[in-house]
Amino acid sequence: MIPISHQLDQKAQEWLSTQESFSQDLPWVFHDLSASDYRLLRDSKISVYSGKVRLMLSKEGDDTMQMLHTDRLSAFDCFVGYVPLKGAILCGFSEYWFMLLSSWNIPHHFLKRLNERNILVKKSKPLGFELVVRGYLAGSLLRDYLKGARLLYGVTLPDGLKPHQKLPHPLITPTTKAAVFEHDLPITPKEIVSKGICTQKQWDLSQDIALTLYKKSHEYLLGKGFILADTKYEVGLDIDNNVHVIDEVHTPDSSRFWDLASYETLCSQSLAPQMYDKENVRQWLIAQGFSGQGSVPTIPRAELLKLAKVYCDTAARIDCPLNIEGLNTTRELFFA
Repeated sequence: MIPISHQLDQKAQEWLSTQESFSQDLPWVFHDLSASDYRLLRDSKISVYSGKVRLMLSKEGDDTMQMLHTDRLSAFDCFVGYVPLKGAILCGFSEYWFMLLSSWNIPHHFLKRLNERNILVKKSKPLGFELVVRGYLAGSLLRDYLKGARLLYGVTLPDGLKPHQKLPHPLITPTTKAAVFEHDLPITPKEIVSKGICTQKQWDLSQDIALTLYKKSHEYLLGKGFILADTKYEVGLDIDNNVHVIDEVHTPDSSRFWDLASYETLCSQSLAPQMYDKENVRQWLIAQGFSGQGSVPTIPRAELLKLAKVYCDTAARIDCPLNIEGLNTTRELFFA
């Protein structure tokens, strides 16, 4: 097995010397299944749902399904490019964190990893919302706060908070679960229940799971030299209608990882923390004038390759192994 970081280093010059942006036509970029793959799946009566990053493969009557991780990158609910080997990186994070959840007795859908891009999970019915747990003033919460908003997601924030400051206590700021590449919208817990998205009991369980998981993970990551500033969780119902965690947990796609050692110094100088997550690309897009509306700027290969290396650095610091056989896409293994 070869560390992904080594693969990136070995191929970096070749990748950077060709074209401006990564293309779905390159053999080491996995963007989707091919037309023949879809025909084969259809003939095998396997259905496919394509999310922003992952493909869900399931067969009627089975109580499990497969999650196949692509190299697609989204930001502001838009597709913005491809990151080399990102799917394999995220798959490694998923295995690492779901094993930790098991040790913490937090219910989840993960069963096992099948190959470098594919995991086997319990079939679940997703509840139609996302739980964003925020421990610090950052991201969209910070942008809204600086515009003068204080009542956000049904929660009133006090005056006088500074950018990237730790909040008095972790907040859950739920959003709707929109269709692929449509914008998720803020929603309050009361609205989630009143609109019939879930029952009050299901919301209470979801909230308890999210807060417990965030607090445990925040403490765990402090020991690894990171601050877990905020993160996104999704929950669903298993075949017995029990609420459990689904999708992904604490990947650099879904979470903000800040360097702990430099946090106080940078914040005291009114500077942003050192980031080890997708926020690097979000900030690049914002600098180009894009935050979800209009045409997506073409992200240079150097920025996308840099993001892949940031993800690998994050994994290395938390002792999450990221290894693959090579640069293949392992599409032939999704029937495993």
